[in-house]
Amino acid sequence: MPSLRTSALLCGGIFALIVGLAALGNLAPAGTVRNLPWLPVAAKVVFLTLAVAFAFAFVPLMVNVVFGAQAALGNEARLAPLFRLRAAIVWTFWTIMGLGTLVAVPAAIWFGAFGDVQGALVKRALAHSQGILVAGIGMTVADMRRASTYDLGPEAGRYATISDTGIFDFRVATTPTMFRGCRLYFISLDDKTKRVAQVHVAIVPEKMSRPEIERFLSASRARLRTEGWRALDHYTFLRGDTSLYLTTARMDEWHSREAPDAEWIATIDLDSAKDAR
Repeated sequence: MPSLRTSALLCGGIFALIVGLAALGNLAPAGTVRNLPWLPVAAKVVFLTLAVAFAFAFVPLMVNVVFGAQAALGNEARLAPLFRLRAAIVWTFWTIMGLGTLVAVPAAIWFGAFGDVQGALVKRALAHSQGILVAGIGMTVADMRRASTYDLGPEAGRYATISDTGIFDFRVATTPTMFRGCRLYFISLDDKTKRVAQVHVAIVPEKMSRPEIERFLSASRARLRTEGWRALDHYTFLRGDTSLYLTTARMDEWHSREAPDAEWIATIDLDSAKDAR
């Protein structure tokens, strides 16, 4: 069992580290959390670890202080059986605390202390693609059915729009451009020809932070250029008779564009090149 001096130094050192890290966090420049989205979870892990270490270090300190006080009062001889059990008392506390920690930490993780773990597990379970949806301007519903492995459903083509939500991959017809893990599509048909006039697809499987969505967009723009799309501006690309508009949509309650906890998705809109924005 650690001595009184060792326990005091250990407790004091851990407590000083907790206070020092908290002070350092207050000195961080504005926007640090927004630019480093992993930082909040890392901070929670570090502070939880330090708190558990402090609690375990406090047990021998408490036992040493109590028994030291009894010895100073002259009760050591009278309490000799308990004095011989000091180590056992400490290990009993440590065992109970350890078992409690083994229950509490997984429960904290499961119920969201370190992020939406349940949601992430559900998304992972549902992440298996239901097929590939292939669509392009001018295609008929029959063309899309033949080219796609994703089931458009029996009602597709009966109305001016076709829409659905699910997990699917989307490929722009007659191009190598594929977006994996899409969640929603909305296809408009021309009233007269019944051919595809416009396509809207949510091309990310889940909501993202602003830094995450910007990295996704940057990678998507670079990929579109390598796949033969010509950029008209930061958002609009042309390839053959098709225009592709790549943009974002905010999904949380809108307060400020720069809110660090804002949630975003990326979308594409396909249209005729002559109607390019």
